[in-house]
Amino acid sequence: MKIPQDLQPRFIHPTLVVAADHIVAKMFLAGGDDVEELDGVSEPRERRQDSEGYFTSFDKSRHGSPGSDISDQPRLAEYAKTVAKRIAEIVREQDLAHIHLVMPNEVSTLVQKALPNDVKAKIVHVRDLDLMKMDTLTILRRAYEIPS
Repeated sequence: MKIPQDLQPRFIHPTLVVAADHIVAKMFLAGGDDVEELDGVSEPRERRQDSEGYFTSFDKSRHGSPGSDISDQPRLAEYAKTVAKRIAEIVREQDLAHIHLVMPNEVSTLVQKALPNDVKAKIVHVRDLDLMKMDTLTILRRAYEIPS
């Protein structure tokens, strides 16, 4: 897909733009006047039954059992590691100069922590946005704070 004229000067060097939320990540290669979607990573939340991990006490109230893991943190940490691994692979395969992360802070912090130092050094911009429902050009514009 062609990058509009107003965005082209921002992608002189090959750039990896990673847009993510807490479940899905999309990766775009932008450079010159073209942008293409390279890859995606997905780590859906585990579906649980209403009763799983809970017990009912004598007064009929529901409580989490001590052994239940109702936190999404382990899944989110694994998802961030998978995203970071894929980012590192793409950066090394494509010999990219810049990386832009467009994702909620909670996710970007975990992703950056999981990245190797040489890849982390290529991050030039981090935006605290969830744009996964937006089209590619909107993601690129919002990554640079350019009004549509």
